[in-house]
Amino acid sequence: MEDPKLFVVMDFDSSESVLESCCDFRALRASNFFGVKINLDLLLKKQIGFLNHEFMIKPIIADLKMFNGIRTMISAIKHLAGFVDYVTIHAQIGISALKQLVFLQESTNGIKVIANTILTHYSSSECLAIYSKPIDILVRKFTLMAYEAGCYGVTVPGTMLECIADIDIKKCTWDKIWCCC
Repeated sequence: MEDPKLFVVMDFDSSESVLESCCDFRALRASNFFGVKINLDLLLKKQIGFLNHEFMIKPIIADLKMFNGIRTMISAIKHLAGFVDYVTIHAQIGISALKQLVFLQESTNGIKVIANTILTHYSSSECLAIYSKPIDILVRKFTLMAYEAGCYGVTVPGTMLECIADIDIKKCTWDKIWCCC
């Protein structure tokens, strides 16, 4: 199996800080270092043009964690065409909606959907209170939903890898980016 593709989380509130860090990481680039993840708050500051700056490391995950109506999500993804390579969507939107967003790949310069399973700050007790299921069961369920919908990969809390370890990556038709936070 190939080494996982690693993304560096650029959790900054200015494009200048992101570009400076990209320059630093270019000098240290490891063989499995793949790209960067940019958070929603920075993308909303109307600074989207910096994503095409010559120092920017590609590919880029726009960490939107969208959980909206389908029209809103389609519009947001189309707006990012030409700037980012991946977007994160909550798997909880359902298989049908995920499939619609995956289908957009052809009309959005190839933007791929990465499904978010469970937010990393959720505890098992919070998952039980919100979903009436333990966190490990939810992570597995949302991972399998993402696979069925044809998503490019999933984000999984780093503490939950064991509950999806038996999913046979070789049998999957997707490239499987596993983002662990």
